[in-house]
Amino acid sequence: MIKPIPYLNYNFNPFLNPIALVWCAIMIVMFLQWKQENPDKTVPLAMFATTFNAMLWLWTSAGVALESVF
Repeated sequence: MIKPIPYLNYNFNPFLNPIALVWCAIMIVMFLQWKQENPDKTVPLAMFATTFNAMLWLWTSAGVALESVF
């Protein structure tokens, strides 16, 4: 039988993986700090995309975490 590769089974769900939760929190905090320091500038596309990707992970993972716990 073929054994699965360990990194392919990695769980990125932020509510089930504390490291991913910390990454999401850091991205949101850094976005807010940048916006506070540069109120007149538009947010760089890479920062915007990465931050809202983290927010989508949090939002969609909430349902998965609730299903896993309850």
